[in-house]
Amino acid sequence: MYSSSVYYIKRNLINRVKQLRYKPLKVIGKLLILLYFINLPFILQQNFKNINFDSPEGYVAVFAVLMIYFGIPGTLSYLKRRGIIFKQENVNFDFIAPFTPKQILLKGFTLNAFYGLILQLAMAVGGYFVFHLKLWQVLLIFVIQLTVSLASDFAIAVIIYASEDLTEKHKSIIRYVAYGLLIAVAVYMIETVVRGTGPVSGRILKMLNSDPLMFVPIYGFEIGVVSLIIKGYTLPRLVSTILSFVTTIILVILAKKCTSTGEYYEDAIKFSEDYRIAVKKNKETGKSHRVGKKQKVIENAKFTIKGNYAKAIFEKQVNEYKKLPLLDKIKLPGFAVIASLFFVFIFGDEKFDGGFSAVLGAISIYINLISFRFLSVDGEYNHYSFYLIPDTMGKKVFYSGLLGNIKTLVVSICLFLPFFIITGQGVVRILGTVLMFNSISLIFNYLGKGIIKILESRLGRTFGMFAFVIIGIILSGISLGIGTAVEVFSNIEDIGFYFTTVIAILISIILLFINGKLYRNMEFITEE
Repeated sequence: MYSSSVYYIKRNLINRVKQLRYKPLKVIGKLLILLYFINLPFILQQNFKNINFDSPEGYVAVFAVLMIYFGIPGTLSYLKRRGIIFKQENVNFDFIAPFTPKQILLKGFTLNAFYGLILQLAMAVGGYFVFHLKLWQVLLIFVIQLTVSLASDFAIAVIIYASEDLTEKHKSIIRYVAYGLLIAVAVYMIETVVRGTGPVSGRILKMLNSDPLMFVPIYGFEIGVVSLIIKGYTLPRLVSTILSFVTTIILVILAKKCTSTGEYYEDAIKFSEDYRIAVKKNKETGKSHRVGKKQKVIENAKFTIKGNYAKAIFEKQVNEYKKLPLLDKIKLPGFAVIASLFFVFIFGDEKFDGGFSAVLGAISIYINLISFRFLSVDGEYNHYSFYLIPDTMGKKVFYSGLLGNIKTLVVSICLFLPFFIITGQGVVRILGTVLMFNSISLIFNYLGKGIIKILESRLGRTFGMFAFVIIGIILSGISLGIGTAVEVFSNIEDIGFYFTTVIAILISIILLFINGKLYRNMEFITEE
């Protein structure tokens, strides 16, 4: 098995070199992405310096966040037979080869672990050059992560992903315990920061270096190991380190003894196929797609059928939205709240003087540029019924995007409200920021309907998307530029929020009118 894994990796590397000759731009693009992630600590170096995180304690803080709020959710993915991606070639050759289920899982885990290696390299580079660790500390942490931590992660994967000794009830208990642990840690973090004194960044740094985090099972123990290496001996750090090594040994023994006859094969093959289809659709549409099981719906959701003409499109979307589970409904707002708290972490000690509307406007343009596809609802355009409803095209385009606009409004409130309340901003700024963000969102929303499809049909997908980005930045930039200019020349603080909103809405109305003219036939239908 190991020789086949080595051969597979070697052939992959050889094929990448050959690909450099025939598809140089693709290979160069991947190399640039790799270099970007490794160089990420240098990109963020000034930010870490501004919040006094460019120290060994800052490294421990970043490591703690990665371990608890990325490590635990990653582990939970094993409960649904996800988290380890078996590519099509692995399925075709490994699953019929004379390997044990645990050996096949080890190979799949190892191949997926290469992505984690990039993060480890970035942490090592950042640890030495940004957080000022000693070279021996960086090397020791790197070695431990690639040996002890990797062994622990693989043992967990075998126990949760491949073990047939765990029933669905056991998995449900593990899931609830893990979620409860994450909530408890979050409450501890918030309480510690709120009750502390001094700058916000200093309170957060102290909290992430506190002893209780080192005793979060498994992943917290690794924080103790890193703290002992970097900050020296204390009894809690020593105990946490011992627990880390003892836990790894116990997990490895349990993984070795657990029963695994290959029941996970079917789920792994299905997930592999779903993943391949999702990647293909992502390349075709530019949107993320669900991988794995179909989205659950609430069968007994209560709703009424109402709405005439174009409004019926919106009512239909609302009824479908009501069928979604609560977790799916609060997912995006929840991420927005987390992002808002992260902004507090980065900018909590900043003084927001003049030009604040321009800064928030630039941030709004950036966020909308990368997220408008996730918030917009454009599936209606792919159905013949959209063109058969006896109403004006302008109204149909408006009502088909109304739910997406409402979702954007909710997300924007969750994104900015916690940050502004914690940092003590006034109602004028809160309302202005929300309005500006949503008005800019309208530009990208209506630009991303028929207009982008025309651009892609004329210029091709790549150049069409590039043209869309440029046009979107220009139009939203015009609204922000006018709003900023009015604020500067009038010398009225924060009036830029509202002038930007007005101009952006006017541009959106023009785009809505253009889309109404474009959707006069069915040429955009892509229904499968």
